[in-house]
Amino acid sequence: MGKKINITTKLLLSYGVLAVCILVVGLLSYTVAARAIMESYKASAMQSLDMLGEYIEYGLENASAQAVTYLADAEMGNYLSGRMSQGDQISYYSRTRTALINKASADLFISNLYLLSDQAPSLSTESKSLEKTYSAFLETAQGQEALAESQSFLWFGQIPEIDDMFGVDKDSYAVRMVKQFYRTDAAVLIDIDKEVIQEILEKAVPGEGSSVVFVTEDGRVIRQDGGSLEGLYESEFYQTAVGGGDKSGTIEDVVFGGTGNLFIYRRIGDTRAMACVLIPNELLSSQVSGIQYVTVGALLASSVLALVIALGISLGMKRTVQHMVQNMNLIAQGNMDVRMQVRGEKEFARLSDQMNRMLDGVSALLSRIKKLGGGVSDSANLVNASSFSIKEATRLITDVMGSLEEGMSNQAKDTASCCMRLEGLAEQIGEVAEKARDIGTITENTKTYIQNSGEAIDSLKKRAKETSRITYSILESIRQLQEKSEKIHQIIHAVYGIADETALLSLNASIESAKAGEQGKGFSVIAEEIRKLADQTMTATQEIGNIVGDISDTTLAVVQTAGQAEEIIGRQDESVDNAMNAFSDMLSQLKQLMEKVSLITDSAVSMGTQKEAALKSMESISKVTQKAAESVGTVNERTLLQEEEVKKLTLLSNKMQKQVMELEEALRQFKMQKGEEGI
Repeated sequence: MGKKINITTKLLLSYGVLAVCILVVGLLSYTVAARAIMESYKASAMQSLDMLGEYIEYGLENASAQAVTYLADAEMGNYLSGRMSQGDQISYYSRTRTALINKASADLFISNLYLLSDQAPSLSTESKSLEKTYSAFLETAQGQEALAESQSFLWFGQIPEIDDMFGVDKDSYAVRMVKQFYRTDAAVLIDIDKEVIQEILEKAVPGEGSSVVFVTEDGRVIRQDGGSLEGLYESEFYQTAVGGGDKSGTIEDVVFGGTGNLFIYRRIGDTRAMACVLIPNELLSSQVSGIQYVTVGALLASSVLALVIALGISLGMKRTVQHMVQNMNLIAQGNMDVRMQVRGEKEFARLSDQMNRMLDGVSALLSRIKKLGGGVSDSANLVNASSFSIKEATRLITDVMGSLEEGMSNQAKDTASCCMRLEGLAEQIGEVAEKARDIGTITENTKTYIQNSGEAIDSLKKRAKETSRITYSILESIRQLQEKSEKIHQIIHAVYGIADETALLSLNASIESAKAGEQGKGFSVIAEEIRKLADQTMTATQEIGNIVGDISDTTLAVVQTAGQAEEIIGRQDESVDNAMNAFSDMLSQLKQLMEKVSLITDSAVSMGTQKEAALKSMESISKVTQKAAESVGTVNERTLLQEEEVKKLTLLSNKMQKQVMELEEALRQFKMQKGEEGI
């Protein structure tokens, strides 16, 4: 056997385990608290970024709305397309430029506005008024993209050609919106103030060393302090965020600038730009460093205190246990005069008192054992004589009960065999009845299914008739539509003739205005407009005629299809009637089958009732016989057991005499409280 561990070591180990558990719990608590603080910090940063994004979206949407007012302004369209007289153009330019300057001053986000055209001088908040600016814009890559996506608002970080054209500093704006006019060769551009974007970004900085940036689709990066983060746009984690479908999200442990960071991003509406935050991991760790120091200090102090307490308790217990062990060794050697003397620990004092009481009881018991030893020896001799007489009587009873048990056992076997045969017959009768009931159930279910199917077919027949009526109504409506299409065709013919006459009249008017010279120029313009209107009318009339022709062709095809559908529905009615007749025949046959199955079931039930009565009678006989056999067997077993017990009793009485002698010898070794040797 290995070396046993003493109680001091066990206590120290126990408290050591407790200290380790305290450390583990503390570390787990610190980990959970740290994780919660980190998650709360991340959520706070994400919420700040969301608010920042919503604010920037609001400003950019206002700029887009302002652009829409220009796009929808008919007077603006006339100016940019060159349809104003020179005097009206000059007046409109002065009035509109003042309005643009006022708008840029009033709107916090807008720094500059530009309206580019080749048909009129450009309008902008800058002092320059340039010609042919729209063509110059289309020569840029951004201009080509705006022309290709004319229905969209596009946002670019910068357009150097426009900056050079109007003398604009690229650092004065953060992003530039571009939108193509719908039916005019012109474009509207709006610059978003860079300082405003920087102020918004600066309010969302989560801590020292963090970077909040606004990144445009074409890669321009604007930081909260006006600087730029080189390599951010090209980084793998940024491109991953751009390629994902989420509006916002986080990517942990990204390496940028040689350090680990938490990357948080949010898309800015439909501008394809993003607001991003880079938070160094060191800043995140600093949020929980205070908790770390407090937790570690408390855990170490608790562990040391637990070990000191364990050492003090173990030393006190060790002294008490050594004293008790010494006394127990003396008691084991037969000195019953020894008593425990323990003070201090309450538990050990109670233990020593109980042991002293036990020693007093043992001393008294030993005295009584000596007195009773002689009486036990005499009783053992009497038991030996009585056990021999009982043994002989038991042998005679066993022989008689054995013969009786054999006869009862044979009778029980015959009765059980008869019961088994009746049980087999009963099971077969039960199976016949069960099968007959199953057939009846299946037949009844089949009857129900057939009745339900008949009702469904009858409903189908009614719906088929209703479908036929609706088809006829649709066919009639289509025929009326065809007639109205013919009338529309006649009206289009008349309109086409009127347009032809109008064109001829405009030609005559042009000839007359040419003859009139300078005085007929105004009339010539009107005649030209009338001719254009007549040409447009003829073109529209021809297109309407083509559409009406297509409608007529489609209507004719629908009429033919509806006729075919009406014929199919007629054949469907005939099939439904045949199915109804077939189901009626099946229902009649099933009724006859159900009557025969009912007769079989009644017969099987009657047989089952009779077999139950016979089976109960045989079971009653079998139980009586079995109980009698069991009773005889039980008596026989008890007799045999009694004989065995008598043998054991004889052996025990002999053994008891020997043990009484050994006990008297052992009692002589004990030293009692009175100081005498032996008892």
